[in-house]
Amino acid sequence: MKRFFVLTAVCAAMFMMVSCGSSNDSNSDSGDSGNADISDTGDKTDSDTSDSSADTGDHGDSASDTTDDTTDTGNQDKPDTGDEEECYPLTYQCRDGNSYKCNLDLVWELAEECVNGYREMSGKCYSELKDCSDSEKEVCLDKKTGLFWSKKSPMMTWENAGNYCEDLEENSFDDWRLPTIDELRTLILSCEASVPGGTCPVSEEADVLDSASWSDACHCEDAPSLEGYTKFGEEDYYEFLWSSSEVTDKEDLVWILETRNANVRTERKDEETLEVARCVRNAE
Repeated sequence: MKRFFVLTAVCAAMFMMVSCGSSNDSNSDSGDSGNADISDTGDKTDSDTSDSSADTGDHGDSASDTTDDTTDTGNQDKPDTGDEEECYPLTYQCRDGNSYKCNLDLVWELAEECVNGYREMSGKCYSELKDCSDSEKEVCLDKKTGLFWSKKSPMMTWENAGNYCEDLEENSFDDWRLPTIDELRTLILSCEASVPGGTCPVSEEADVLDSASWSDACHCEDAPSLEGYTKFGEEDYYEFLWSSSEVTDKEDLVWILETRNANVRTERKDEETLEVARCVRNAE
């Protein structure tokens, strides 16, 4: 019996040793497997993350390229004109006293060089205008009224005078017209009857253009010297200047200015009556 118990104890001890060895082997294998998995996972994660970052970096460069492309497109849409002022087609500007025009490519180009004796106005070159006076026979500027006056025309009919002024291109201006009787009266000097606001009531602005408006209150005595009564002095001492103001109750008559006596009077506008014109335009 004693031998039986001893044998049983030995067998139990051997069984326990075998079981523990198997468990340790299993744990060892499991540990290796875990370490391998973790290691592999770590490598894969680091590699993927790094690659992903690299790819993201490439996309960043692509965005930069897109930005560059956008910038280039902006430059193409708005050409560099070399000037801060925007360029609108067929408009003018002054640079260094010269005239520049914006062409259809939205680039400023030299349109006209203003040489000595000329100046830039509204982007174009005009001659230096002097104040209207007895010594001025060219285009002049009446600085008191702001009106530009042309040279005298040849003698012509009233209808032709209107056409002449409309077609006139003088001193780079092309917007001339036949003056009203009110504008002609601004040329008068030293005649209280006919100067603007004088005793003569004839006026297009006041709508007083009927034939009964004329009276002795619309002129002075003949000028005592060749200086006459107008700002042009001797140059216009004895002229009959057409106006565009027609007599309202006489369709065959028009108002004129007779310079010798500053007479604001009527004249026939038929084909036989020939007088002269001084065309007018407003200042810019």
